[in-house]
Amino acid sequence: MKNARLLSLILLCAFTISQPRSLIVDCSTFSLEVYNNIYKDTLIEKLVIKECSEINKLPYRIEEMDLRSLHFYWVGNGSDSIDYAPIGNISSLEELVLGPYGSISVFPSTFRNLKNLKIIDLRLTDVKKIPNWIYYMEKLEEINISMTEVSDLPINSLKRLKHLMVVNIEDSNVTEDYLKDNYVVQKLEGVKIIGP
Repeated sequence: MKNARLLSLILLCAFTISQPRSLIVDCSTFSLEVYNNIYKDTLIEKLVIKECSEINKLPYRIEEMDLRSLHFYWVGNGSDSIDYAPIGNISSLEELVLGPYGSISVFPSTFRNLKNLKIIDLRLTDVKKIPNWIYYMEKLEEINISMTEVSDLPINSLKRLKHLMVVNIEDSNVTEDYLKDNYVVQKLEGVKIIGP
């Protein structure tokens, strides 16, 4: 009986330890040593890095992680020189949030490797253009470019996204006239356009 309880406890601990988990990094929890070794924790599926002036780069070897969700925003000094390209090599990524106040201005070409990405949130970032190759993100369901300087949409590329359900352009530079003149709503039939 004692052995059965002990075995149950051991199995429960092993199961609990091997569960996927989330990690939030902000200034209250920031340690450069821990930050540079995040990639070693193979159980992290959701990584949130936010609101810390000490962070000026992505975690070391982030592309080796098996993340499903990455939030990286409101980071500090020198954030305008962050190399976002390694994110494009996280093949398991399903959700990518780089705003609000993210410094990304251009989609790195490596982002076309994000074949499993379902949500990309770029609100309140410096992004000015959605690339024509966005259709490579073939599982994309939602794009948020609200409060950006994006003024036009790669309609033909967006039409190729079979799973696309929502495009949020609220308070972006995409105007009502642009939507009407380019028949965006008709061309993207079945896709909910939020805004302007």
